[in-house]
Amino acid sequence: LRVMWVDYIRKYFLFDLIVYIFYFALWVCLVDWTSSSTSNIEGSLSGFEYGLSIVMLVLNTIYAMKEIFQSGFGRRMGYFASLWNIVDFVSITLVYAYSISTMA
Repeated sequence: LRVMWVDYIRKYFLFDLIVYIFYFALWVCLVDWTSSSTSNIEGSLSGFEYGLSIVMLVLNTIYAMKEIFQSGFGRRMGYFASLWNIVDFVSITLVYAYSISTMA
């Protein structure tokens, strides 16, 4: 087990952690810059905010694909018995909804 952690799993875990922290930081920035209390009065996004929305959609798609692969493409019903996996799918859906609504 130690060999698997040192040689394989740790690298994947660290990569996944770094990407998730980056994703979370971008999400906080996007929500802060586009929320109604902090956005500009005319409601249009700047080029940077629009690009940030696109990056969030791409990262969210990567995480959605990861969850789909982990669920065995929806065939492993035990996967959906865990509350955390349901929370993952709900949060992915909400990120899509918010990101698309900011670009509209």
